Amino acid sequence: MIGTGVINKERVIAEVEAQSPVGQVLIESEQYAIERLIEEIKNGRLKKFINNSHDSESQSH
Repeated sequence: MIGTGVINKERVIAEVEAQSPVGQVLIESEQYAIERLIEEIKNGRLKKFINNSHDSESQSH
């Protein structure tokens, strides 16, 4: 979602592959989100969620 619009998966792929301005914005926003998640992990703020996910996987195996 950008602004008030929604872009479907096929359009996202086409924009990224074409390296259009919209595709660049999509790439940058994903990179930003990944960087924030890495910071949260490093700061230990996501341990609760990671441990819960890992615990449920262990129980299902």
